[in-house]
Amino acid sequence: MMKYKIFFTVLMAALITFTSPITSVWASDSISAYMGFSREVNEALAKQIQDKLGIEVKNITLSWGEIWARLKTESPRFNADMVLSFGASEAINGAKKGYYEAYHSPGWDGIDDAFKSKDGTYYALGTFSFLLLGNTKKLAEK
Repeated sequence: MMKYKIFFTVLMAALITFTSPITSVWASDSISAYMGFSREVNEALAKQIQDKLGIEVKNITLSWGEIWARLKTESPRFNADMVLSFGASEAINGAKKGYYEAYHSPGWDGIDDAFKSKDGTYYALGTFSFLLLGNTKKLAEK
């Protein structure tokens, strides 16, 4: 009798351990996202996704460098379902490494080809300005 109790206990532990994560992923109405915007923008975007799609976004606010480090470390088993706001070089390098799933949205049709990948793995929302700043007093001393 004791042998059956041990067997049953081990069987139940295995079932709970190996099936709960799988079923919770498939039944989930939430996703996790690495987000490189400011915390305020991330929260507003997560709320908009929740309101429009009914999907809760558990956002993790990180710098682009932190997001890239996580993707490189976690590949191929990423802890996030989505990345929003990322540097162009990271988007391009991640696409080359096969990190991203292709997605062809009709909303992207109007985006210039220079701002999106041909395979549909990323697109750019806009451009950023790079500026040279200097302390004119210190520079004059040099």
